[in-house]
Amino acid sequence: MKHFACNNQEYRRRELNSVISERALREIYLKGFEIAVREAGAYSIMTTYGALNGIWTAGNYDLNLTILRNEWGFEGIVMSDWWAAIYDEGEQPSGRNTAAMVRSQNDLYMVVNDAEKNSSHDNLEEQLAQGTLTRGQLQRSASNILNMLMRSPAMTRFVSRVSEEELEAVRQLDPDDQVDFDIRYLPMKERLELDAKGCCTDKGTSLVYGIQIEIPGSYDLHLRLHVDAEALAQVPVTIFANGKNMGTITFQGGCMDSVQITRNLGLFVGTNNYVKLYFAQSGIRLEEIAVSLREKLTKPFWE
Repeated sequence: MKHFACNNQEYRRRELNSVISERALREIYLKGFEIAVREAGAYSIMTTYGALNGIWTAGNYDLNLTILRNEWGFEGIVMSDWWAAIYDEGEQPSGRNTAAMVRSQNDLYMVVNDAEKNSSHDNLEEQLAQGTLTRGQLQRSASNILNMLMRSPAMTRFVSRVSEEELEAVRQLDPDDQVDFDIRYLPMKERLELDAKGCCTDKGTSLVYGIQIEIPGSYDLHLRLHVDAEALAQVPVTIFANGKNMGTITFQGGCMDSVQITRNLGLFVGTNNYVKLYFAQSGIRLEEIAVSLREKLTKPFWE
């Protein structure tokens, strides 16, 4: 479930501070989460980017521990939103203050490229050495993560405790249902030309390209295509980057010339990323596809 809690607008939601009275919070904004936890047994929750009454939710002790776990009896896992900021009161929010996150029993920080090498330079070891974070608090979060894994359908399949009917259903997934989970990632530096010739763009089909970057930053998608459709036809193509809908472009039929467009894909921060094109109508003939670096990220975007 997400986002916990009061993520009620998209504009500047990373900096948003939702100031809400205790009564309104309990009776309106937390009620749906409470029902899902108490009555439906939900066991996975994602916190927001912003703050609730001045405290960023990824490290909000009262929200994640006092209310969610102690009052509602939640026994699952709490994770942050992707590269969320966290803070101790009186400090600046930062993606590196994962000690504050663990103290509030938000168990998992998303996303870290290489946890073993501490690629995000978090402060867990530092605060553990100082005594402001305890080994028990770390073990508590580790236990929550492992318990969630043990309860998951993936673990059930892993230990072969599913029926033959369920296994058969998994094997019969439509290719479009599993396309995002079986990707070959292509390495790139500043520009990558992708294979476009002969690709199927029939109505309802998708193309997915895995991209392995070296430079975190903002990236662009470049398309050159021809619209093989009648003059009055409108052929939409929806672009996704790492699961996020980056918009739909509608092309007009009847044009003799090729069309070239560039669309920003947003930030690519992690190493492995993917771009997906969805064709809602037939009539597109792809000629060239490329991804290029628009602007290098010079510092973590949560700062």
